[in-house]
Amino acid sequence: VQNMLDAQSETTRVRADYATLHEFYWGEARRLQEQLDAAHHRRQSDLRGVLADHELATRALREEVGELRSQVENLRLLGRTRSDSRRLNVPKLMNFLNRDQTRVNDNWKRLQNLLERFRDGVAPEKSWSTLIAITAVDDPFAQGSPFATLAEDGSDEEEGPKWRPGRRHPDQGCSGRQGQRGRPDPPGFRC
Repeated sequence: VQNMLDAQSETTRVRADYATLHEFYWGEARRLQEQLDAAHHRRQSDLRGVLADHELATRALREEVGELRSQVENLRLLGRTRSDSRRLNVPKLMNFLNRDQTRVNDNWKRLQNLLERFRDGVAPEKSWSTLIAITAVDDPFAQGSPFATLAEDGSDEEEGPKWRPGRRHPDQGCSGRQGQRGRPDPPGFRC
């Protein structure tokens, strides 16, 4: 009986020790789980913060890209508008030159071709030899002067003559004076 009582006492003590250990380990497991949950919650919170910051930065960058695209498109349209407005309109110029009391006579097609080549940035045909003479019908005594190359930067100032006084200007005859009746000698005329 004593053995039974000792065994029963031992069993009670083992059960008490088991209950104590079980409670301790379950307590540790709960504490570790709470730490894991807290760490997970912090990570989730940090991740939400990073994602929110990322979303704000992405939205700001998208808005900036949209503004830049809009600026590029506006500049492109402005460039096209300026290009179109600065582009030489040959028919309009030819109509302007042939309006009211001004007439373009003779080989006006050559003038049109020259203007179109100028507009397109193409040099005239090497075989072309063209003389453009302007006659002021309303002022028959008007004295002509050699053409001085004009500034091409948009200003109205002249660059000055490309020839020196005393030398024959390309538009003058062999004597250095204008040809017959105040006109240059005809093309192909040799001195």
